[in-house]
Amino acid sequence: MDARVDFAVRSVLNLAGPPLPLGHQHWEVLESLGRVLRRYPAPPVEFYGICSSVPDVLFIPARPTPGAPAYCVYTERHYCMVATLKTLSALQLTTEQSRMGMAHNVFLRLAADYFLQQGAHGDAARLYCASWLSPAGDEGLAVDAGLFDTLFTNPVVESALVDGGWPLAHELGHIIADSDEEVPALLADLLNQYLRERFGGQPPVWGPPGARDRLIAEVSADWFGAELLLRSIAGRTLGENGLSILLNEFAGNMSVMMLMESCKEMVRLACTDPSALGRPQKSGHRGWMYDVRRDMLFHSIRLDLWEAFPDEPAQATFVGLIRRAMAFYRLNFDAMLAGLSRAERTLRYGLAPPGLDEPLLQELNPRAADWWDTVFRPLASERAQQSRWFGWATREFVNRARATHNSHQQSAELIGYLDRLAPDEVPPPARHRLKPGQRDWSGILPPEYLPRR
Repeated sequence: MDARVDFAVRSVLNLAGPPLPLGHQHWEVLESLGRVLRRYPAPPVEFYGICSSVPDVLFIPARPTPGAPAYCVYTERHYCMVATLKTLSALQLTTEQSRMGMAHNVFLRLAADYFLQQGAHGDAARLYCASWLSPAGDEGLAVDAGLFDTLFTNPVVESALVDGGWPLAHELGHIIADSDEEVPALLADLLNQYLRERFGGQPPVWGPPGARDRLIAEVSADWFGAELLLRSIAGRTLGENGLSILLNEFAGNMSVMMLMESCKEMVRLACTDPSALGRPQKSGHRGWMYDVRRDMLFHSIRLDLWEAFPDEPAQATFVGLIRRAMAFYRLNFDAMLAGLSRAERTLRYGLAPPGLDEPLLQELNPRAADWWDTVFRPLASERAQQSRWFGWATREFVNRARATHNSHQQSAELIGYLDRLAPDEVPPPARHRLKPGQRDWSGILPPEYLPRR
């Protein structure tokens, strides 16, 4: 990685030092995507994995030099959060209130990471601590849901192909869309048709200026990203079960991508215009936005795969699998969105119990650094004694905080307190190469695919 790219990565991720590369860089998904990308009018791309960083996937354009590569950079933490949110989306729970409460805590932890990326360490520490105050059964989701190592060691499983490749393919899709005028125009027409059929003469409220243009840009990246990913696995023979898993993972990753984007936008708004948190955000926190992107993504997938089904019965089976995949993650999406909205409310108003209804953010409450940090210290100490998950997750959070700049110069005393509570070392995930045909049932597949015990 040259100095220009190193600087760009450090700036976007707000790193205090050089990016630390992942120890496991050989990944078949990357090789396949790079190979397929060469068929498009795009520069060669090098992939670069980073550990001890906040969650993100970013694209660094090539230098204006013939043959110079672009970089697609992904972080370990990004995939850990994808794993956590996908697992939470698919869990079979007794009530949607349970899912909402768990999602609230997970989104507070994700927002804490995004505040680190914005350089607001005090706000990040308070959100992180707040995420542990109301136990909701989400402790097992706190680290990485047992998924990340499987992405690198089991790329032949259909779900790993999409889980690992979709965030990267989507970013590459932006680059291809930028060099293509015809497809984005076609997608704009499809979007207009969709909105007419869905909403008739009363189109939905778009929200902030430019929201429609951003949606078309994201849909275009989804379209080309799916095309890249499907072409990267061309030649594979997929049975009905394998195809079902493939389609389900597209639906799951689409929902997770939108949730993470919405959480990141919430934090960006909190850092740039905190008073706007009190105004309803019509774009990004609504299920219809997910429906648009999901439906148009599967329209693309259907076009790409349709010729693989030679007769009407096979085509009918394919359509049925698409419908089930589209419905599976949509079933719980509203509860996940409600958890995100509740996390936004926590930023603005604090937590529900009496006496804890003070805003967590320093911009909204100048006393936050003194008042909340004092409240959280004994609560964090009690949690550390009760939960090993808290210790492991806290060490990783502190490591991410130490790796980033505190550019807002907020008090980091609470992070120092968490540093003293957490164990000094967290064992890295064991990465083992699976044998041909072997599956790691401990992680990658959602619960409905796991063997019944």
